[in-house]
Amino acid sequence: MSSFPLEKLIIQPGAFRLFLAFLVFVSHVTRINTGRLGVILFFVLSGYWIARIWREQYKNSTVTWFYIGRYLRLMPVYLAIVLTAWLFLGGSLWPNLILIGIATTRGDVIGVSWSLDIELQFYALLPLVLMVIPRINTPIVAASLLVSCVGWYLFFTYEVATVLQYLPAFALGALIYEEKYRPDTRTAMISGAAFLAFTLIVLASPMRWIFDTTQTEDWQGDMFALIWILPIIPYVAASLTIKSSTIDRHLGNFTYPFYLVHYPIIFLMASQFSNKIVSKGGALAISIVVAAAFYFLVDRPAEKLRYSLIEKRREPMRKDSTPARSALP
Repeated sequence: MSSFPLEKLIIQPGAFRLFLAFLVFVSHVTRINTGRLGVILFFVLSGYWIARIWREQYKNSTVTWFYIGRYLRLMPVYLAIVLTAWLFLGGSLWPNLILIGIATTRGDVIGVSWSLDIELQFYALLPLVLMVIPRINTPIVAASLLVSCVGWYLFFTYEVATVLQYLPAFALGALIYEEKYRPDTRTAMISGAAFLAFTLIVLASPMRWIFDTTQTEDWQGDMFALIWILPIIPYVAASLTIKSSTIDRHLGNFTYPFYLVHYPIIFLMASQFSNKIVSKGGALAISIVVAAAFYFLVDRPAEKLRYSLIEKRREPMRKDSTPARSALP
């Protein structure tokens, strides 16, 4: 009798991003604190993809075109969803329109814009770093821990949120790309098992409160997630080596509008229905439908326009490569 092929347990990269977005959704409808883990792993993926985009597509172009390309990737569907949420929920529109700095200024209409602010800061930082440092290596990742301490000092002292706080996550992702780290299936499975074992150990310890959103501050969840991700990094790297199918690429790209719409819809459903099962189940179903509408009506047309503006000004990727996308949903 043939054994089960373990490689099938490694999720394709697009489906993996969608799974991470679902972890964020779960944390917003329950007390289970999986959302910060999801976002920090998104930062790892971003470190990988953005390093790859810069090296393979933009290294012979100007930094300006890189910035334009990244900004145009995030903003069209983001602005469409922010304006729609503002019509239903109100709030201060201005800090949401500029996005940059919203992790510090707050006033977030859709509840998740802070992570996009951090993402944009990373886009701005990476080309400048790679102009000074020829290659991201293990000592650079170690140095990012010291820089992260500076970021957390700024946060606690001046309440300024920066990419520096999360730099080790981005650096790990960039390291995966730079070192061409391709763990085999056995290593990936051990990684996944180690991650589950670490999770169970913490759940059985006095630290189990860290998994309860009602008992933790966001910064506590972020700091813990920066440690929590370490056992699963080889699994993530193995996922990134899988060439996406067409459906998987759609799932990965769909993740972004789903991530943007889910929190306002959860809020609206909770205000309309007292039954928690109806409210939460309905929020998930409606989030999928609304995200699909924004995906096909706004995101895909905007991407075609972006490629028509940017494609001729950058070095194309190899034909056998998976198209690089922003990892953050």
